[in-house]
Amino acid sequence: MNKNEILNSVSNYSVDKKSLAESITNLKKERLGDFTYKDETLLASQLHSPVTGWQYVSLVTQESILAKSRRVGHIVFLVSLIALSIGLMAVLYINIKVFRPVFRLKQLFIMKERDISKQGLNELEHVAGQLIHDHAHLAKTLDTIKLEASSKFILDIYQGEVKSREEIKEKWNDYFRDWDHHRLVVAIISIDNYSSWLSKFPSTDHSLLKFALQNIISEVLSERSYHKCVDFGQGKTAVLLQYDGIGDTLVHKFMKALSTAERLLGFSASVGISHSKQKIEDIKEAVLEAELALGYRMYKGYGSVIDINECYDNPHHSIKMAPILEQLAEAIIGGDETQGIKIVEEIIQEFRNNQHFPTSVQSKINDLIHVIWSEKHTEIQGKTKGMVLDQVTTSCLDDIEELLKDGVREETEKWKKQAENKENKESILCEKMITYMEEHLAEAIGITEISESIGISVSLASQIFKEKMDDTIYGYLTKLRIEKAEELLLNTDKKVATIAFAVGYQHENSFIRVFRKYKNTTPGKYREMLRNKKGALAE
Repeated sequence: MNKNEILNSVSNYSVDKKSLAESITNLKKERLGDFTYKDETLLASQLHSPVTGWQYVSLVTQESILAKSRRVGHIVFLVSLIALSIGLMAVLYINIKVFRPVFRLKQLFIMKERDISKQGLNELEHVAGQLIHDHAHLAKTLDTIKLEASSKFILDIYQGEVKSREEIKEKWNDYFRDWDHHRLVVAIISIDNYSSWLSKFPSTDHSLLKFALQNIISEVLSERSYHKCVDFGQGKTAVLLQYDGIGDTLVHKFMKALSTAERLLGFSASVGISHSKQKIEDIKEAVLEAELALGYRMYKGYGSVIDINECYDNPHHSIKMAPILEQLAEAIIGGDETQGIKIVEEIIQEFRNNQHFPTSVQSKINDLIHVIWSEKHTEIQGKTKGMVLDQVTTSCLDDIEELLKDGVREETEKWKKQAENKENKESILCEKMITYMEEHLAEAIGITEISESIGISVSLASQIFKEKMDDTIYGYLTKLRIEKAEELLLNTDKKVATIAFAVGYQHENSFIRVFRKYKNTTPGKYREMLRNKKGALAE
């Protein structure tokens, strides 16, 4: 192999081999050099391999290197400019944040376009006083908003609006972050016989009396590190407090508060107290426990303070109400006042003897009320039933018993007057059943629900209806549904399936089958026929 022989050449620039060989010769042992080719300066560099003895030569035009250098310079300048801009923006932002209070003070101290410094220290004192007043007013407003928000938070728990434990914990940290980590107790205070309380005192005094009751409770509990009263409505007030002491001590404190309230305000109230809770997320459970404990007022009487620990010792048996309610309804409808009162007394005595759960007893008492006041003679009658339902939730069993017995006396007397003969009585029952059908046409009701609505057995209801209307209950209900469906088909563009649900059918096919039976055609075709007739009449 000849010395300086070119073994391989790769290039994007055309240089003849002779010139290339001259450049290698001129480089000699120098690593860098240059030579002129076609009036253009080329920069040459070489590397010598000690292993193979080969020389690696690179030729680059001076112009291309200068062009790349200029490009690199431009990029460096652009990056520097961007960095400088970011730095200036950061400095400006920090200055705005740091000096914002100064700018604010400067604005406040400028009055009528004149600098405060030109008006003397008296004006400065006035402005400073105004600033302090505004700050105090803002702080007071924020405290009020926080107080209302925290009250709504507890009320939402009671009403079931806040359900998840995570949400309870999050909102607690927002509204009660200044509370320490003692155990929490919930107590619910309820005015006894609230309906009677409403009528006893003028409506203008109701809010004032409730506020006074809360103040008395707060005064007695003032030695506790933190406590909060929240109005639950309907004569109920919830107290959330931190308490690590003995439960009996807390009971005594509430007894003292209730005694003071009765002496000063002239009415009694009862309290239900929950277990103490370590975790904030258990507040909802504590509210439910306090509500359950308060329900035992019906056994213990007015002015009671009931700890939840007292509510699990007694047995809780189930009582079957259906046959008793049927007997009571028949006694009232038959005008048998003595039998009706006897049934009420036996039921209430059953509750006293077995100390059923208050929620269960309340449900059964509601059933009794619906049977006793089942007859909707007038609008006043409907209001009476609503008032009775409200009254029993805050009454003891003795008052509830008297209330029910008075209702039996009133209703049996009405039945005696209205049902002087069998004909009149059966007409009233049929009227009630028809009214119930019309009011619940969109629901999946049957003969059982219709007979229960008037408090008599299915067989008796079917017999009376057949005799008076010459039709079965089911047949009459079906006719009402088909008539309503005709109206909807003619006057609306609702789908057949939607109309089926609207008249009490759960499945479209069932509705179509019954409709075809009564009208000898499908609902869709019937709608076309009705609208064609209507259009012809309009023309």
